[in-house]
Amino acid sequence: MQTDTNQTDSFYEYQVGGSLRINAPSYVVRHGDNQLYQALLKGDFSYVLNTRQMGKSSLRVRVKNRLQKEGYRCASLDLTSIGSETTTPIKWYKGLIWELWRGFNLIGKVNLKAWWSEQADFSPIQRLDHFIQDILLKSIPSQPIVIFIDEIDSVLGLSFAVDDFWALIRFCYNQRAENKEYNRLTFALFGVATPSELIQAKERTPFNIGTAIELRGFQPHEIKPLIEGLKGSLTYPQEIVEEILYWTGGQPFLTQKICQIVLAETPPFLTPETVPQWIERLVRSQIIADWETQDEPEHLHTIRNRLLRNEANIGSILGCYLEIVQQAQIPLDNSLEQRELLLSGIVEKRGACLRVRSPIYEMVFNRDWVNQQLDRLRPYSSPLQLWVKSNYQEESQLLRGQTLLDAQSWAKNHRLSDLDYQFLAASETCDRRESQQKLEAEKLKETHRRLKAQKRLIAVISFAFLVSCGFIWLSIKQYRQGALNEIQAMARSSQGYSTSELGLDSLLAAIKAKRKLQKLKIRDNQTQREVEIALGKAVYSGLEFNRLTGHKDGVWGVDISNDGQTLVTASWNHSLKLWQQNGKLLKTISGHKNRVYKVKFSQNNQLIASASVDRTVKLWTFDGEPLRTLNTNKPVYDVTFSPDDQILIAATGNDLQIWTVEGKLLETLEEHDAEVYDVEFSNNGQFFLSSSKDKTIKLWNKNGQLLKTFRDHNNTVWELEWGEDDSYFLSASEDGTIKKWNLDGTVIKTIVAHNSAVMDIEIVPQSKVFFSVGEDKTIKFWSPQGELIDSFDGHQDGILDLAIHPKR
Repeated sequence: MQTDTNQTDSFYEYQVGGSLRINAPSYVVRHGDNQLYQALLKGDFSYVLNTRQMGKSSLRVRVKNRLQKEGYRCASLDLTSIGSETTTPIKWYKGLIWELWRGFNLIGKVNLKAWWSEQADFSPIQRLDHFIQDILLKSIPSQPIVIFIDEIDSVLGLSFAVDDFWALIRFCYNQRAENKEYNRLTFALFGVATPSELIQAKERTPFNIGTAIELRGFQPHEIKPLIEGLKGSLTYPQEIVEEILYWTGGQPFLTQKICQIVLAETPPFLTPETVPQWIERLVRSQIIADWETQDEPEHLHTIRNRLLRNEANIGSILGCYLEIVQQAQIPLDNSLEQRELLLSGIVEKRGACLRVRSPIYEMVFNRDWVNQQLDRLRPYSSPLQLWVKSNYQEESQLLRGQTLLDAQSWAKNHRLSDLDYQFLAASETCDRRESQQKLEAEKLKETHRRLKAQKRLIAVISFAFLVSCGFIWLSIKQYRQGALNEIQAMARSSQGYSTSELGLDSLLAAIKAKRKLQKLKIRDNQTQREVEIALGKAVYSGLEFNRLTGHKDGVWGVDISNDGQTLVTASWNHSLKLWQQNGKLLKTISGHKNRVYKVKFSQNNQLIASASVDRTVKLWTFDGEPLRTLNTNKPVYDVTFSPDDQILIAATGNDLQIWTVEGKLLETLEEHDAEVYDVEFSNNGQFFLSSSKDKTIKLWNKNGQLLKTFRDHNNTVWELEWGEDDSYFLSASEDGTIKKWNLDGTVIKTIVAHNSAVMDIEIVPQSKVFFSVGEDKTIKFWSPQGELIDSFDGHQDGILDLAIHPKR
C-alpha cells in the first residue's frame, strides 16, 4: 500500500462528508492520489470527473498541500461561490479573477480595482487572459503554478455558455510552444459532469489534451488506515473493515460512515465467522431500513435526486439501470443513460461492463423502487404492467384512440426505456389494425344493407306491377335496375369476403354475380366493371409465387440480393433470416436485443446491415456472420448503403447518422422534428432523401448538407423511392396517398392509393412501373403514369415492406 508522507494526527476519527483534514489518520491513499500528483508535477492539465462523495475535495486538499511543500504556488477556486443562474458573464469572470488575485496572495501587490477599470474595453474572457499573462505569471516569476478549480459542473446552471473559459485553458496549454512562461502554469479540474456536457466543440475543449484521473472506490490493499481506527476497540478489525468494504463496494462516504457506526456500537462476542452477520445487521438496520428518514448526512438521497433530476430522461436512465439489475452487468457503450448512471455513483465500470457498485445500492434502489418511479412517470403505467404480466400477449391492455395519441405526445418529450417503446409500438400496431378491421366491417355491413334495400325495392316494384298494368314499363325498368343493384351488391360482397380472407366465398360470390349478369342480358358498363374487378380479385388472391414462414412475430423488413438468389428478412422477434429464392431457410441470425425494423444488402453482395430499436446497426457478412456493431444511442428505424458501399446512413430517432462501413461516425444530422422512418440514396450516389413522422421529406447532398424540405403529406411519410434517372421520386404516406415529386418541390401527381397507410413503394427500373403495399393487406401494381393496373390480395395482415427481384 502506498503511504502518505504527511504526519498524521494522534486523534483518530472517521469523517462522514466534507473534506478530511490534511493529516486526518482515516484518509485512504488511493491510486488516483499518486496519479494526480505525478501528472501535476509533470505540468499536465488534469481533471477528476466523478460522482459526488467520492473524496474529490479531500484529494484536492492533500495534493495541493504536497505540491506546496515542493515549492509550487497553488490556489483553489470553488465555482459555486462565484455565481449562479442570475450571475452575468462580466460578474462571473470578475469573480474568477478576484479569487485568483486573493488565492495567490496578490493583495497589496496589484491594485485589482484600477486594473479592472483599465480593461473596460475588453471582453470578460480577454480580461481573464490578460490577468493570467500580465499579472499572474509576472507576479510569480519562477515557481510552477497550479490552479485547482472545484465544482466545475456548476457552470451548467449558468444562464450563459462558458465555452470561452474552457477554450482559454486549452489556449494556455497551446501557448507553451510559443511562450515558455506558460510551461509553469497548469490546471486541475474537479466536478460531477462529463466533458461533452461541459463543452461540445472538440476543437476548443481542453479535455482531449489533458489527463483524466480515475478515482475508484477503496480497494482491499488500501484500507490499512481504516483498520487502524478500530484497533484497540474491537477484535478482528481487518475482518470487520473487509466486510464493510463488501457492503459499500469501497464507496468512501459509506465506508467511513459504517466504520463510524461500528466504532460507536457495543458488539456481541465476535469471531471471524460471526463478523459478517454482525456487519450485515448493522447495515440493514442503520443504512438500508427506512433509508429515506435516516440518511443523514445525505448520501442515498443524493443518488436518488441525481437519477430523477431530469424528467425527460428518467425513463431511459432507469430502464438502463433496471437492465443492469436484472442481468448483473451490461456492456459499456458510453450512452447518455450509462454516463448519467456513472455520474450518479450507483454503478461502476468493471472492465468493459457496468454493474451496480454495491449491495447497499442494489437493495435500496431495487427493482421495486425502479418500477415505482417509472409508474409515477408513465401515464399508462397500469395497462403496461398488466401487459407485461401477460407475457406481452394481452392486447386488451394496449392503448387505443385518443389515449394512445396522448401517450405518444407525452413520449415525444421523454427518453424512455426499451419496454416503453415496445409497448407504444405494439399499441400503435394494434390500434391501426383494429381501426382497419372496423372500417372493413362497416363497409361489409353497408353492402348487406343496400342488398336488403334493393330486394325490398324489387318486391315493391313487383307488387306495383301486379296492381297496375299502367306501370308495367316502369316496373320492368326498376326491376332491371334492381337486378343490376343486386349484382353490384354481390360483387361488393365478393370483395368484402376477399378482404375478410374468405377466398372461396369470395370466388363463389363473384362467379354468381358474373352468371347472373350474363343471364340478365343487359349491358351496363359500371356493373360489368365491378363484377370483373371482383372476379379478378377473387382469382388473384390465390396467386402467389412462394410463401416464407418461420418468424414468430411481424416481419418489418425484406431485401433481395443483387444477384436475385438470396433474400433476407427482419422481424420484431429480434432476428434476421436468410432464405434461398425457392423459400428454403438458409440461416437464422441472432444478435439484436429488440425489434429489427429494416435490413439491407450492400450493392456488392458482401455485407448485410440491420437496423433495430435496440439502438444499434449491426453489420454482417453475406453468410450472416457478425462483423461489427454501430452503437447509435437511439432506436434505429432504417439503414441504407451508398451505391459505392463505403457509407451507411441510419435513421436514428429524430436524426440521421452517417457512418463508414468500418464503423466510424462521420456526421449526425438533426433537422427532423420526429422519428425518421426511411432514408434512400439516389442512384448516382450524390444525394439522399429522408422521410419522417413530422410529415416532411428532406433532400440532402451526400455530405449531409440540407438542400430542400418537401411538405404536402398530411401524415407520416413511411417510404421514398428514387426514379430511375434521379429526376423525380415517389413518396408513400400514412394518409393513404403516393405522391410523385420533382426535385424542385413540385408535386407532379397525387395518387389515392390505399384505404390506409401506404408502407412501401418500389419502382421496376426497366419498365418504370411500380408497386405499392399497405396496411390494407394489398399489393397494388401501377403504370408509370400512376394508373392502377392490378391489385393483389392474400396477406392476412398489413404489408410493411416490399422488395423487387433485380432480374425481373
